[in-house]
Amino acid sequence: MARRSKRKSSPRRQNNLSLTGVAQTYIVGSALSRATFGMDLAPFLLEGWATPHSKAKTTGSMVGMGSGWTQGISLAELVEIAVPGGQSAGINATNTLPKMIKANMKAFGPAAIGTAIVTPIAFKMGRRLLSRSGVTRYANKAFKMTGLPVRV
Repeated sequence: MARRSKRKSSPRRQNNLSLTGVAQTYIVGSALSRATFGMDLAPFLLEGWATPHSKAKTTGSMVGMGSGWTQGISLAELVEIAVPGGQSAGINATNTLPKMIKANMKAFGPAAIGTAIVTPIAFKMGRRLLSRSGVTRYANKAFKMTGLPVRV
């Protein structure tokens, strides 16, 4: 007689995209990109490729190194800086990328740290409250009926 496998077969689970997980990731990512590069996540990723630049190439958003100074730099500008012979995006001998990041961290760092700590806690509490009331179950059923691989 053949031996039986000890491993139990589990039902196949479909991996669905969690809308709350995406929202939480976007909020935390936006806070961290604002703290380092002076821009929210969507403009940081899209500006220069999918959307036009919001500032002139020659001056950047450089106003001066005053107390409220921040420098917004997008991913497209970072790529331009990295490519030999690319444009400088407002970075020169006096205004270097580390100085820009340091100024942005000084201006937006505490808020970004607070957001990174509070957002996951708030989402966890919100998910618990919504699951107890049954809202997530009905929303997940509705998404399943539409055929979208999404869950709340």
